[in-house]
Amino acid sequence: MPETAPEGTKVLVESGPIKIKLTVSNGEVEKIVIYSAKAQTPEFDETFEGFEGGLNISNIKLFYAYQESVKNASTTTTVSKNVKVTYVTKSADDLTATFEVK
Repeated sequence: MPETAPEGTKVLVESGPIKIKLTVSNGEVEKIVIYSAKAQTPEFDETFEGFEGGLNISNIKLFYAYQESVKNASTTTTVSKNVKVTYVTKSADDLTATFEVK
């Protein structure tokens, strides 16, 4: 990933099944969106876990929300340390996780 990101919403990474978009406003990150063309893959798990750990928001609620979204092909939301995480699973080949500062 690049060391800095310009204002607005930009695709920072597009590699294999993973795409990462970042929204920056006034020099602050407001939203991170991780899209995977394949749900429950090591690539998605490693990418998500990296952000979860880097943001220091790891907790069991995030894991359960992810599992529920994938299992039921649904949208789930939870909050950890003022970061709202929303999972949207449309199919086994369409999963999005969005991190937003509350």
